[in-house]
Amino acid sequence: MVYIFDATSVWNAAKQRSEQKRIYIGKKDPETGKLIPNRKYFELYHEDGTPKAEEELPTPVHVLSSYEYGNIYLMQESADITGLSAVLKDCFPKQWEDILSCAMHCCSEEEALYLCKPWAENSFGIPAPSSQRISELLKELNEDSRMRFYKKWAALRSEKEYLALDITSISSWPELIQYVEPGYNRDHEQLPQINLAMLFGEDSKLPVFSRVYPGSVKDVSTLLGLAPFIEKIKLEQMHFVMDKGFYSEKWIAPLLEKYIKFAISVPFSTKSAKELAEDCMDGICSSANAVMVGENIYYAQTYIRKWNNRRVYYHVYYDEERHIREKRLLMRKVLHLENQLAQGSVGIISKERTGGGLNKRAILFAPLFSTLSVFPN
Repeated sequence: MVYIFDATSVWNAAKQRSEQKRIYIGKKDPETGKLIPNRKYFELYHEDGTPKAEEELPTPVHVLSSYEYGNIYLMQESADITGLSAVLKDCFPKQWEDILSCAMHCCSEEEALYLCKPWAENSFGIPAPSSQRISELLKELNEDSRMRFYKKWAALRSEKEYLALDITSISSWPELIQYVEPGYNRDHEQLPQINLAMLFGEDSKLPVFSRVYPGSVKDVSTLLGLAPFIEKIKLEQMHFVMDKGFYSEKWIAPLLEKYIKFAISVPFSTKSAKELAEDCMDGICSSANAVMVGENIYYAQTYIRKWNNRRVYYHVYYDEERHIREKRLLMRKVLHLENQLAQGSVGIISKERTGGGLNKRAILFAPLFSTLSVFPN
């Protein structure tokens, strides 16, 4: 179907360019090729096709314009209250309004940046950068200017709350992004991924600093690579808290050299964890070692050791209730298998089926876990 428009060229004084004003007046008949006029056509033309005089045209109706403002107000107030607006003005005195407008568009619409202008034109009180302007803006935001912003933003947020660090992976289908690589996928998806490390406010959850890494890079290497950037943004008194997935002697050594404080869970596959658990097993359940966390009672002992000439604190915790609970479950399983064996329904009891046997140490080790904290001399 071919649609027919009445086009008039008009001059836009504000934009200093010529534009077309188009009015839909009907369709083209596919058989005869003639115009099938609509109601708007007869408002502008006589039946013989001659245009009507100005006095014959209908009186124009005053058209009211409406703009989106609720989401704009919320985001502007949030930027002002958190101090983001002030930091952007300080770091990007000429570009900060366009940067904030692009950020609002991403938060509000979740669309590609080149669609920012039509969205902003229908929103109240914000600039509407064109696609070309956005491309120029992204080139202007180089590494130095971004690090300057991160430094001021991190300093402001660290005055108000603790900052936490987390690492995650984002699955991706594209084949042209160089950082998309196979790696450990936390969602167990058979897709390559990108690793994202982000520093954020512990209470506000506001992002403070982020960095993208290839998907094949392990969490330990990602965190080690993040340390120089944290030094650049001048964050002091950082204390990393990590799970046992980050544990390795190769990874801990650089942290000790840089005097970076951290606490990390130590897996029981390590020699040090087994030795410490053995040392404290007989005497840890003492009132002197009792610690209350909420309504739960644990027992804890601390050992000081030297590691690469640095003072290291090992904290060993024992959960007595968990020990009793897991021992009871293990005993039930063993007695059930013994009954089956006595009745002749089980031929061989394997280690896998008995949970590894009735080793006393294995039962006692189950509820034990240790953490390690490092403080420079």
